[in-house]
Amino acid sequence: MLCSDLKRAVDSAELVFAPDYPILQDTRLRECNYGKFNGSPEKFKESMNMFINVPFLQGESYKDVEKRMRDLCQFLKENYDNKHIALVAHQAPQLALDVILA
Repeated sequence: MLCSDLKRAVDSAELVFAPDYPILQDTRLRECNYGKFNGSPEKFKESMNMFINVPFLQGESYKDVEKRMRDLCQFLKENYDNKHIALVAHQAPQLALDVILA
């Protein structure tokens, strides 16, 4: 079981999976760094297409999140091939996985 290292994801993973499964925290599963929009109401996500290749001001782009998730997928292939895993992440990593697996 892998989860983002952010508190909300860790708490959710512990509620569902602990103590039956070990929980590994991984920064690659973090939400996108929205820079100046971190903590803002999500209205800014209405224009998320603008930030696929261009980073949010003082943040990262969705392509940056995809790169993190590709790195995580390679790690999983090398270390957990043919094993069952669960991921607890956020919206942007899920969208990146959808792109990678499409």
